[in-house]
Amino acid sequence: MGTLLVDLNGTRVRVPSAEDHLRILCLHFLKHGGWRPLWLCDIAVALECRPPDFYWDWFFGVDKKRAQWLFCTLQLTHQLLDVRIDDVPNRDRVRVPGWLAAAVERVWSKPAPELPSVAFQFNTCLKTPVSTLKDMARRWPNPIQATVITAGLFNSIPRVVYQLKNCFLRSFKVWSLPTTANYRAALWQIRRNATRCRGVVQ
Repeated sequence: MGTLLVDLNGTRVRVPSAEDHLRILCLHFLKHGGWRPLWLCDIAVALECRPPDFYWDWFFGVDKKRAQWLFCTLQLTHQLLDVRIDDVPNRDRVRVPGWLAAAVERVWSKPAPELPSVAFQFNTCLKTPVSTLKDMARRWPNPIQATVITAGLFNSIPRVVYQLKNCFLRSFKVWSLPTTANYRAALWQIRRNATRCRGVVQ
């Protein structure tokens, strides 16, 4: 379990097992906020084409939180694509929150993914509070992506808890951006001086 050896034009190639392949597809879908419908279609195909000896315990793994993510993703294929999941074991009687399918449909209705760019910087909050609030609204994280990145659960708790946590985590990562900007300014000045020196030499 884990990998399989398949023949590719006479060469033996190692590929993920059916369990790992479906698991990878599900986690990739969640990590990117469930943006592309095609990704859920890939999950549906892998689910319907799984071999008879598909080992569900290997697919779900030992991490209960991640197992809940996986089950919720499979449930989405049933709700949105009408895929039959009657034989999928409901681990610990997981309840899929109602907001999850609605969040996916809302993401699908937009032409571009809701992938937040660099977060706002805390050291500008007091100087320009209005601009900071606008930046937060523009970079507000996708609820699915925020839940996964902050290792949360898909439950009835308002997603704003995880979205705020995700926003603050991203903000801390860019705390040193002013230093980076100063470095770039210094580098530009060095290049400018070098250009002047070449002009004098010539």
